[in-house]
Amino acid sequence: MMHFRGCGQAPNRLPRAYHSGDTADAYWFIGQLARRYPRAIKVAAGVSLGGNMLLKLVAEQGGDGLDLAGAIAISAPSI
Repeated sequence: MMHFRGCGQAPNRLPRAYHSGDTADAYWFIGQLARRYPRAIKVAAGVSLGGNMLLKLVAEQGGDGLDLAGAIAISAPSI
């Protein structure tokens, strides 16, 4: 499970803050899972603003840019 910077238990002490359009952390996280578990089937789910970010990430990276068999957005806000 991934939490956005500043949305977890510890305060964000980094110069980088969370925003719903930032896909870098999720891209890194999915890449780490791909390296650790190369043969596992992976899917991603995002809720609310996390769903919005996940859809943006999938659109940015395309089908071959992420090691995901599927992605689902739940109750993502519409713009």
